[in-house]
Amino acid sequence: CRYSRLNKMAADPVERWLVEQADAGMGASTRNNYRESLVCFGNWCRRTHRLTSNPFSDLPRADQNSDRRHQRRALTEAELLRLLKVARLRTLAEYGREVIRSETDLNRSPKNRKTWKRAPLTFEDLDVAVERAREVLKDNPEHVAELECIGRERALLYKTLVLTGLRKGELASLAVGQLERVGDVAYAVLNPAHEKNRKGSNIPLRFDLAQALDAWVAERLEDVRIEARR
Repeated sequence: CRYSRLNKMAADPVERWLVEQADAGMGASTRNNYRESLVCFGNWCRRTHRLTSNPFSDLPRADQNSDRRHQRRALTEAELLRLLKVARLRTLAEYGREVIRSETDLNRSPKNRKTWKRAPLTFEDLDVAVERAREVLKDNPEHVAELECIGRERALLYKTLVLTGLRKGELASLAVGQLERVGDVAYAVLNPAHEKNRKGSNIPLRFDLAQALDAWVAERLEDVRIEARR
């Protein structure tokens, strides 16, 4: 906008620039972010007595509802199953990615990190990469078990979030003692301090989710006992 001094700032050049960006394809949300930055800067100038008023306070906002670039929607069942599978297998599959040699550095030693890179990991290659990783790590079964444990935990986190509607912070606040299994319906007790509306609530757990959580807690408890005996 070619402002050279604070007292030269005005809204008209910004409006013209925003129109140009809209014609070039910039989304309404991005244009509003630029507007908000200028309004905040103008407010700071006024608050610190560098200006008597904010020249950008009357800049109009773009209508984000009529120019929405990313439509939010729920995951389909197929997409959710893919997510849970990738979360469960990704940690192990990373060790099974193929190696691609660089054609420009064939004269260097193959051990040189600059001569190769890992192939991208896709959903279609996931199962093959897992089997390849098991072969690579066959002499280190403890590491394989650790990677599989991390994967199961990640998949369980996603499944719990989806089936309960808990936010990330709310799920992170739960302890084992807040999972109630008394009666026909299992539920998680969410403390008021950790819920958005600060009222607290009991979150029902679907039967298969309750079983998965029980199995996970039992497995972790057994790990702790083995470590304690050791």
